[in-house]
Amino acid sequence: TIEMSQKNNDRLLASVQFDPSTIRGKEGFFRVGQSVNGRWWFIDPEGKAFYHKGSTGLNAGKSGGRRANLPPVSEAKAKQWVSYLKEWGFNGMGAWTTSEFFDKNMPFTEIIETFYEKPWLKTKFPDVWDARWSDNIDAKCKQLCQPLKNNKMLLGYFLDNERGFMEVLKHNEKIISNAPIYQSQKITNKKKSELPEEPLLNTEGIGLLQFSLSQPENVPAAKKAWEFVLQRHKSLEGLSKAWQIEIDSPDTLKNLTEQRKLLISDTYLKDQYDFVKLWVEQYYQVVSSKIHKYDPNHLLLGTRWGGTPGSAVLEAEKKWADVVSQNNYRANFYERFDDLYREVQRPILNGEFNSWSGHFVYV
Repeated sequence: TIEMSQKNNDRLLASVQFDPSTIRGKEGFFRVGQSVNGRWWFIDPEGKAFYHKGSTGLNAGKSGGRRANLPPVSEAKAKQWVSYLKEWGFNGMGAWTTSEFFDKNMPFTEIIETFYEKPWLKTKFPDVWDARWSDNIDAKCKQLCQPLKNNKMLLGYFLDNERGFMEVLKHNEKIISNAPIYQSQKITNKKKSELPEEPLLNTEGIGLLQFSLSQPENVPAAKKAWEFVLQRHKSLEGLSKAWQIEIDSPDTLKNLTEQRKLLISDTYLKDQYDFVKLWVEQYYQVVSSKIHKYDPNHLLLGTRWGGTPGSAVLEAEKKWADVVSQNNYRANFYERFDDLYREVQRPILNGEFNSWSGHFVYV
């Protein structure tokens, strides 16, 4: 029976022994750690291994969880839904769970969604160097995290969902070209052919560094980008030589961007890689400090990637996140997650999946 199976699972989980040097998190709350056999686990507040089998979300309906701004589910219905989950073998609730379910004695997660906080450089792409964004993250974390800081059922916080950092090259991609510039063609509407985990945030492929250098000079991201390149290349002349293009003034780069001419020289791609890494470090530093300012007790569960980001993003993320999270709507579930794990060497939480994946046909 299900009850007998659960008792057997509980016995096996209680027997897992952890390597203390790998444990992350605060004792008495959910943590993560590797067993002496090398397997990553959540660790529940009582110190036992916990395998998270969660529903992506419980809420009144529509996408976006809290962001849908719907009236909460009634107390009676919330209790009933949680009891259904337990009967079906679930033991947790995911990112799109709303707060009326937080006190139902079932582990849950919260999501901050920092990309919705302004100021934006473009729609839902914030300037992480802008103090106003940091202040807005502070206010949001105070609202969301402070009430949960002593909640034993909270696994931790996702930072965002299926966002990106304007990488030119994502995971396992490379450019084969002898030219320093690529002329991007006019973009057609491809939304119907795109997979759900690949929102069209950067359709033209422009790099974050070129994009930031093309912003008005008073924008914090632009100031940081120019500081970055001039520290490396000393002058516009040095920058021109390194990137193999003639740069007379900041307007040169603005004009290239407006004409959809993308920088792709080897030296530019190296600078772009390092600038993305610096940007993600700033993103994580700001958000993690604000979360832990109001809740020092819970884990950081990553950014629920759609497509697997490139190494620049993952190198920065693995320094800050306790868990790396990724959604999956493809058939090669195992291969994608194995590839991701080899890159980050962190526990991985699957935030969403679809039955397109052959690995779940018999579940």
